[in-house]
Amino acid sequence: MSSFIIQDETINKLVNFFVTCSYSKEEFKPQITQEINKYGYDLNYNQEDKNPDANNLGQRMKVLNKKAWNYRYNKRGDFDLFKQDETLNEYEIYQILKSLQCFLYQCSEGNIPKDKLYITLSNIEKILISYIVSNLDEFKKAKWE
Repeated sequence: MSSFIIQDETINKLVNFFVTCSYSKEEFKPQITQEINKYGYDLNYNQEDKNPDANNLGQRMKVLNKKAWNYRYNKRGDFDLFKQDETLNEYEIYQILKSLQCFLYQCSEGNIPKDKLYITLSNIEKILISYIVSNLDEFKKAKWE
């Protein structure tokens, strides 16, 4: 298995999607907000402070990915700073899921899967999968037996 560092653009899109979940009551989004809140972050957008928890979450994701990469290649490297870019948005649910799965895969080295953030993001992955599957026509047509 190879490992790579996820681009800040992808982390930004994920974090910004999580932020949109914090102010939406639409379907699955409150569940995602609950997971993020359980982790200890409040992503409710605030004009005054530009949501420091969103930037902190992005930084934490970036560090998690770098730790996994360092573990995979037995390296020690500095951790670059993450800067939230609120203009990078992705609202297509399939792309969000795929990007999240890629992130989780790239972080699946060493003891990273036991990290609280990794577990939180894995729970969000399950929420997204459940939402997507339950809205497929084939699933809706399947018998409840």
